[in-house]
Amino acid sequence: IASGIIDSASQNTALGYEALKIITNTAGTANTVFGFGAGKSLTSGYSNVTMGRNALSATNTSSQNIAIGDSAMGNAIRSFGNTAVGYQSLKNLDGRSLYSFNTAIGFASQNAATGNTDPTVSSLNTSVGGYSMADNVTGKNNVAIGVSALRFNDSSSRNTAVGQNALAYHKRNGDSYNVAVGTSALERDIVGVWNTVAGGEAMQYATRSTLNSAIGFRTLKLIMDGGENNTLGVGTM
Repeated sequence: IASGIIDSASQNTALGYEALKIITNTAGTANTVFGFGAGKSLTSGYSNVTMGRNALSATNTSSQNIAIGDSAMGNAIRSFGNTAVGYQSLKNLDGRSLYSFNTAIGFASQNAATGNTDPTVSSLNTSVGGYSMADNVTGKNNVAIGVSALRFNDSSSRNTAVGQNALAYHKRNGDSYNVAVGTSALERDIVGVWNTVAGGEAMQYATRSTLNSAIGFRTLKLIMDGGENNTLGVGTM
């Protein structure tokens, strides 16, 4: 093991300065680690795959994670079953239990996720794209696909955003159940709930709308806080 210490642990592969530096516990097995400082604090974690400078470098017990990229899951602790690919993706995750299972792919994707003190939050999220869900701290069960999709969401849960900047500014605490598909769909929404939007720039400037269905390019684009609208067609209303 390169520059590391192996005692009773087994089936580990490490390459890089301080990679798997202190792993000694018999439970610290089947880890594959490449990069400067990668996995350097692991003692009892198992079945992790890391590649990149300081990837998965702070944790000592996390297991069954994939972290690829400079500082991917770099400060993560007590986290299980996560996939992080990209610079600083899932960098700060604190799973606190077996209940993690996040997938973050892209530059700084889910970078801020911590979970605070609740083991069930900041879990079961899927994000793909640079800055996708970058500011998420405690939100769970979200899907964000596209550059900056759900970027500034910090605590909202159960949203689906597909497209660049879709639901980018949404920040409501708790379950929101919004679906936004299309570039800038529901982009400026902050606290809206139960909206279904499909189309580029559809409901782009809505900030607190509820129970709307908007299908079509720029449909309800200028609405700010209306509710219970059902629209279909390009630029409707």
